This record gives sequence, structure tokens and C-alpha cells, in this order.
Amino acid sequence: MAKMRAIVFTGPEKLEIRELDVPKPGPGEALIRVKACNICTTEQGQYLGKRPLNYPYIGGHEFGGIVEELGPDTGEDIAVGDHVACGYTFCGQCWYCRRGIYTNCPTLYKTDIRYDGYYGMFGLADYLVMPVKTIYSFSKSIPFADIGFEEPLGTVIHGQKRLGIQPGDTVAVFGAGTMGMLNMMMARNHGAKTVIIDIKQERLEKAKGMGCDFVINSKEEDIEDSINSLTESRGVDHVIVAVGNTIANNQALKIVRHKGNVLFFAAGYPKPEITVDPNNIHYTEVALIGTYGGDPDDFRAACELINSKKIDVKALLDEKYTVEEAEQAFKRATSGSAYRVTIEF
Repeated sequence: MAKMRAIVFTGPEKLEIRELDVPKPGPGEALIRVKACNICTTEQGQYLGKRPLNYPYIGGHEFGGIVEELGPDTGEDIAVGDHVACGYTFCGQCWYCRRGIYTNCPTLYKTDIRYDGYYGMFGLADYLVMPVKTIYSFSKSIPFADIGFEEPLGTVIHGQKRLGIQPGDTVAVFGAGTMGMLNMMMARNHGAKTVIIDIKQERLEKAKGMGCDFVINSKEEDIEDSINSLTESRGVDHVIVAVGNTIANNQALKIVRHKGNVLFFAAGYPKPEITVDPNNIHYTEVALIGTYGGDPDDFRAACELINSKKIDVKALLDEKYTVEEAEQAFKRATSGSAYRVTIEF
């Protein structure tokens, strides 16, 4: 039987490259040959032992690859040779799925044993099998590492749909990491004025270079004063908290205008907290909104934006590594200064 390489987490900060059998696609499934997988903050937390995990684990969900083989009953939307990325698996039958609320499907992101005794998402391997309903095709002119942004951009689209951003709105984003930058870029795509808040000046300079209208270094500036000067003391229309951080959570409530929105985009480990005055929420009519994952429409929209280069992700790509350099890749990804690090297969 044909063999493949897989990057396996065996414990916190412990990786092994193992040889496994290449899986076979079943009905409604496709075998995908992974060409590049970007290391998400999810895998970073798993690698560091900050997120609960079952071992042995094969991570990776921000990948681009090529359809190698189709199982029976796959329809005509996907063909062998297509360049693709994947969204999330969902059952399509539960109470939530029947109502189109796919992000609350009990099987979403489920990482029980899926293959040969291994847990995981399996993008950090030469091959993986996915249901065709989760696969999205790209132009063959788009690099595979860029294709890997389909999933994170889809989650940004999903969250911002809940805000209803209008042209001319002002959107403040806490965090100038990869997800903060994607949120800023997407808000600009809606026609909004954007503000990014971070403690690292080099990241703020990068944000300006990528088109952000205003940046605030929260180490050197008072966030509330800066926002008030930009908004005639009203506060911004929308705040997106793209870091899992107690300080940012609490600051977000201080800079949003009356009847504005605060979107909690990022999870944090250990769990961040927030102090809420219910009377303040009552009188100001501020909406506190959670968001998680994305649904098929979000991922299709992400494909269109990346294919058309209306969202150009190249500036968010960091260093590239081989499979054999996986340990170095994860050390770089968790260094605190990297954007998306790529492992090429």
C-alpha cells in the first residue's frame, strides 16, 4: 500500500514525522494531496500544550492541495486535478444543520479518532480524505500557501456578517496578528474606515502598509483618547477583538459607540475574562457578539475574494519550511513575531 508522511504531535512541544498508509476515499469523499499547510494559532496552542488534545494528533486545516482521487457518488463539482482548500465537516442532519446553522453542528471540528488510530484534522500530512461537500476549488494560478487562507478568511467573513458593516463605518480591531489583519482587510473591503490597536510598533507599521487608516500603539497612547479624537468622542461603530486577552476585552467596551457592536473573534488560552456592567449595556444598547468558524457560504466567498485578489494575503505569509523542518517551523510560528508560517509538502 502507498505510504505518506505525517507530522504527529505526541505531547506538548513534541513532534514526530511518521509513515502511514495513504487513506482511500469512500462514497462522497475525495483524496487530497497536500501541497502547503499554514500553521494556525490553533496548532500553535496545541503544540505548546495550551489547548486540550488527544494524542497521537495530526493537526493542520489551513492547507492548499490537489484532488488526487474521487470516491463514488461525488458529483461533478470537484474533479481530479483541481486545486482546492477545505471548510469544515458537518453532519447536515442535526437540528442546527437543518436550519443552516452549520457552525453549531455537534460534529463541527470534531477530532475523535478518524484514521488508523490518529486524532486530528490531518492537513499536516501528504494526503487526507475529505467529504466533497467541504471542498472548494481555486484558480491554478493561486499559490498553495495563499489557498490555505480560505479557512481563516472564511471565519472572518462569518464574524463580520453578524456586524452588518456599512460603507463609512469605523471598525477598530484589537490585535495586528494574522487574524486581526484579515479582519482589517475585510472591513476595508466593506468600505469601512479601519483602526488597528496593538503593542508592537512593527506590526502597526505593517498594518499601515496594508492600507489600515489609523493605528494605535496601546503601550504609548491612551486608547480611549485616541478613539475619541477620531470619532468626535462617539466611539467606533464596531470593535473586533482578535486577541484572546482580558485587557482587550475590557477596553473594547470603552471605545464602542452607543448601539455599536463588539465582536469577540478570538478564543484565549488560558481563558480570558471580561467585566460587564449590565446597566451600561442596557442604557447604551451595545451588542456583545460571539463568532466561531464559518459555513459553506463563508468559505465560497473567501475563495472568490482570494481568486480575484480583492483580498491579497501574500503580506501575511512568513517563512516556509519542509516537512523535515517541522520542529523549526513550529518554533518560528510560536515565536510571537511570525505571521503564517508554511510547511510545504
